[in-house]
Amino acid sequence: MVAVAATLVLCGSTLSPHFARNMCFSLEGNSTDLSVSASFNLEVPLYAPTDITLPVSPPYTGSAEYEVHVAENEPSPTVKFAAHAWRDVACLKVPRRMFLDKPVLEVSDSSPVAELPMTIACLSLSARSYWLIFMHPEVGDFIIKLTINPKTMSKPTPLTVWVSPLICSKSVDNWVPLCVPLPCRNYELWDAIRTMFKKTLDPAENDFWMKHLDTNIGLRLVQWMLGDSSSSESEEFKHIFNTEVTYNVKVSHPNEIRLSKRITITDVRALTDLFVPMLVDWDKISMTAVELQHDKRVSQLRHRGGLHLIARAVLLRFISYLLRPLCLRCSAQENQSNLRTNHLTSVRMRCRGRTEQTASLDLE
Repeated sequence: MVAVAATLVLCGSTLSPHFARNMCFSLEGNSTDLSVSASFNLEVPLYAPTDITLPVSPPYTGSAEYEVHVAENEPSPTVKFAAHAWRDVACLKVPRRMFLDKPVLEVSDSSPVAELPMTIACLSLSARSYWLIFMHPEVGDFIIKLTINPKTMSKPTPLTVWVSPLICSKSVDNWVPLCVPLPCRNYELWDAIRTMFKKTLDPAENDFWMKHLDTNIGLRLVQWMLGDSSSSESEEFKHIFNTEVTYNVKVSHPNEIRLSKRITITDVRALTDLFVPMLVDWDKISMTAVELQHDKRVSQLRHRGGLHLIARAVLLRFISYLLRPLCLRCSAQENQSNLRTNHLTSVRMRCRGRTEQTASLDLE
């Protein structure tokens, strides 16, 4: 895939009368056959670093050691593309979606299939493609295409937040105010970033970066090392440098829950919670899905959640129905016509609820 240079020497005739001078030409050529020998489609869970061993079958026979190069654009004979040796790319201190464990592919005579170990972590819901170019100056070169997609069919582990018991002194038909804690930080995202960033570090650097990566000084150092890079790999995680994020809120059953249509978190790296005020109809609530969608395409965050509140309204009404004959009988015996009314109005409804939230980072 690299330019090949050659020297052409023409020796002139020394026989009379057809004398000719000697000439020398320097030739340089590029390969025009840039076809992909194999394609792989990999699906991995969002924010979950996954170890994968890729089986690679070289189109050439015999044992050889191929140097691995990586390109983010499809190789073309008409368009100049940039391919970088993986041994150089792996030294850059930036988190990335794909990390190869070895800079070379070793092929033996005993097996036509070689194993290429790697670690993959999707930091956004976008799909990305890589072209791995295996180069050998004597045997030859070949290309494989690697497409990485997040596995969106699997639901992330729900984050359960318990709401303390509430005392409802009025009818259950009234709207009840409630504050639900929403974590400011996406812990799964930062765990994935920390895991992929650690693979680029030397053992002596682990302690510093694992302590300061998600702090202001750590992120400023990453920005400085990144420089003016505009590669798609760097664009994928540039959103982590922003401290404020705004969400658009969507509720599947707006008749059961009322809350603001926009929510802003001023510090997404804070270890605290943002308390979101809302009004809940305890008489109708069963299971409501709340979706918070980031309004920027560059850093789109979807925070899906389910709010499940057990108000015990049905149980209270059933108990009231059972107590009605007893109250009437006591009223006849003691000649107190208002006993049933006083008994029912003195009952204070006790509502116990819980909320379930399912958090997921959509970083495009």
